Amino acid sequence: MTIIFTDGIKFIGRFKPGQTWIKGRFKRILVDVTGDRVKYSLINKKERETSLDCFVKWVFSGAKLDVGKRIIPCSNCQRDIEIKKHITKCECGLRVKVLH
Repeated sequence: MTIIFTDGIKFIGRFKPGQTWIKGRFKRILVDVTGDRVKYSLINKKERETSLDCFVKWVFSGAKLDVGKRIIPCSNCQRDIEIKKHITKCECGLRVKVLH
């Protein structure tokens, strides 16, 4: 199984502090990644620590890395477009295609 961002792009990288991982209604923000231990913060600001293997299993069970909102200007009318899917349509009629 592959790990993906919330916008559908495949994640190839490392776990770094500051990353926000989302699975369903659960959100975990990485605070510290050292050796084989991961410290993360939950929504209610409680910090927890677990092994890297346990966190990786949670990620592979369906968690996604949050990228936030991706906003780009339309090349035709210069309005801001929020990219939500592979092909997004602007109000002026221009179609924006996101390459993965």
